[in-house]
Amino acid sequence: MNHEQPTGKEPLMILNTKTYCFVIFLMLCFMVSSLPASDQPFLEITKAEKRQDGKILKSYKRGEIIPGVCVNERKDIRIGERMFTGDRVSVPKNIFVTFESSNGNFVETKSRAIFVVSSLMDEGESYNQQEGVITYRVIQPAIDFFNVWYKEYLAAVEGTVFEVNVDLENKEIEFTADEGEVAVTREYKVKAGNEELEGLKELVMISDRRRKKEKDYKDEADFTACMRSLTRHSFSRTTPETGISSRYLSSANG
Repeated sequence: MNHEQPTGKEPLMILNTKTYCFVIFLMLCFMVSSLPASDQPFLEITKAEKRQDGKILKSYKRGEIIPGVCVNERKDIRIGERMFTGDRVSVPKNIFVTFESSNGNFVETKSRAIFVVSSLMDEGESYNQQEGVITYRVIQPAIDFFNVWYKEYLAAVEGTVFEVNVDLENKEIEFTADEGEVAVTREYKVKAGNEELEGLKELVMISDRRRKKEKDYKDEADFTACMRSLTRHSFSRTTPETGISSRYLSSANG
């Protein structure tokens, strides 16, 4: 009966196989990380204007530098440039900029504004708004999520137009629904004796002014009182005609 004798090369073959697989893995990682920017989800500057007292003083053309606009440390930002996940965008006063995402949604700054592109992917978008007034137009309802957050506040929407105002001077944050509905969630802490309970949340649904009311209120004061009882440190305003909450205002410092 013949038995094959070990040649002493088997460990080398195993080592070579592991090395080969590791090299292939590194090559795949490099290929993914080196994808051209055009293949990545993006947020593109499509329009920019300089306005004062409601008047348009200048409209910037494609390729022109927009004065005062910064992306991370760069200041030579032009119409047509693209932002990606992780970029921090700063827009000065009197400059109004419109951004369009690769998903077909829009981000529009209305005053001095600062925001970070937290997440951009085919499935959805997320922004961390740090200051100013920004309008978000969620045109494509097919995406899985569209979120805007500031500290403990989170606005989650699906197919709507809404505005977020982070007013650092007055320490307030305001959410306004222009179309559709916005769900605003705030996380907070409560002291119970010597302990602090974390992870508690309050939820406020904001509807646009054109929607029908789901519950009848006697007047605006009655509706506001009801909302105050639900949200404590916040209040919502409405018009007596519709009885619908279209705004949510709260202390930005919690």
